[in-house]
Amino acid sequence: MTIEAQNAFNSSQTESCQTHEGPLSQDRIATKVGDLADFTLYVRDDARTYKREFREHLYDAWHRLYEIPRGEKQRPWKFRQLTLIQVYKPLANSNGEVLCLLRVRRRTNGKPGTALHQFLSEEGVKVLRAHLDQLLAIASTSTNREEYEAQFEKLFGQQPPTKHKSQSRMACAKVFPIH
Repeated sequence: MTIEAQNAFNSSQTESCQTHEGPLSQDRIATKVGDLADFTLYVRDDARTYKREFREHLYDAWHRLYEIPRGEKQRPWKFRQLTLIQVYKPLANSNGEVLCLLRVRRRTNGKPGTALHQFLSEEGVKVLRAHLDQLLAIASTSTNREEYEAQFEKLFGQQPPTKHKSQSRMACAKVFPIH
């Protein structure tokens, strides 16, 4: 994914979520764990206890591939963008709908600092781990950023189209009601 594409996604997704009209269609739901009737099965209402899901090896690879200098304490801001674009947006082949659900849950049921992955159900965590393993595999075998992004695009670039335009988080909450 090019810098321009990443910046366009980040600007459109940071303050918005995808919404759609009516129920999700079966042809849009294809996951690494199996076909599920609804993306809400990946998300839980309350945050689970924090457990580290992102391995240091992935961050090391991102440092190397994107030539991001290492900080002393906190992770670079670029990692937030990479996490949203390369982890949560393509997660479960949802084209950002799982990300939308996670943001709504965190906003309504989370505390400041609650990680998005804490709102994944057990099934969602399995999908996240499989996705992170795939990212780590292509990052480990890539020699540079261009090769990595080409492999990422090949593996995750064919997301099903959404039938809707970006809307606010509240519109997302109306489409994916909180139980």
